[in-house]
Amino acid sequence: MKLLDLASWRLGWTALGPGSHAVRLSSHFQAIFSASERRPIGYEALIRATREDGLAIEPIQLFTSVPEGAARADLDRRCRTIQIEKFMKLGEERSSLFLNLDPCRVIEPRFAGVFAEVLESCGLDTGRVAVELTEWPGPCEERLAEAAAFYRDIGCRIVVDDFGAGQSNFDRVWRLKPDIVKIDREMTRRLSTNGVARRMLAGIVEVLQDSGASVCVEGIETEDQALCAIDAGADLLQGFYFSRPAEALPAPEACRDVFDHLRDVSARRHAAGAATEASHRLHSVARRSRNLLRHARVTGNVIRLRRRLTVGEDAA
Repeated sequence: MKLLDLASWRLGWTALGPGSHAVRLSSHFQAIFSASERRPIGYEALIRATREDGLAIEPIQLFTSVPEGAARADLDRRCRTIQIEKFMKLGEERSSLFLNLDPCRVIEPRFAGVFAEVLESCGLDTGRVAVELTEWPGPCEERLAEAAAFYRDIGCRIVVDDFGAGQSNFDRVWRLKPDIVKIDREMTRRLSTNGVARRMLAGIVEVLQDSGASVCVEGIETEDQALCAIDAGADLLQGFYFSRPAEALPAPEACRDVFDHLRDVSARRHAAGAATEASHRLHSVARRSRNLLRHARVTGNVIRLRRRLTVGEDAA
């Protein structure tokens, strides 16, 4: 794909270089649910790029097609503007907007100022914005802390994305002090088949919460993964199982039935687990009782034998 011709850009459709297709930019939103409130408390904005012939362009392909510098800055600004304006038009007044920022731009000092201007021009209060800092290895890693401090100072919440992948680990959490940590979807995928991953998730959630962060498990696609996340104590839940990305926002009560079902299944599982554990305890007690009885019998036989020998010696 040729580089974007930003001089001819207008929101929605933009022309590419000569002989190439125009691209339409739009935004979809995926709901992020509170496990305790059982309703969406935020929406992650996901940029969508489509050529005029209908072919979708992956976001990573869209951004890497533009060189770093003024062109990349303009692309990123326009993407954020589209997402924020669309979110405001949807009329949601309580929930937060989660924005993925271009890691090549988020660490540039002037970008933060432009970002604040975009929020102000669109009328979105910074307190309703959660800035997602994605994986960005290399020499710029240490500068993320400075960027996180800036966004926090202007009122945004800080989100560490893809925790457990690459450099997105506990060290990054200690340095950035995020408000929210998103568990990498690869760990979520392993929950259905890996008992170690299940046990690890509960421990990871506890440590992250002790650090002061809320924990979001993303990439939830099955009932079992949802139950594992809830049982591990996750604060926030995100994935196709609850809601797919769409241009419109789901109704606040859209997943009430889903959460009721998960509560019932979880209750049955815990009841079955408690019954199994009780059965194991009974079997264990019975086994120990049999062993004690066997020991008592053996001991009794030894005592009787000793008595007979003693009587025999006395008679002699």
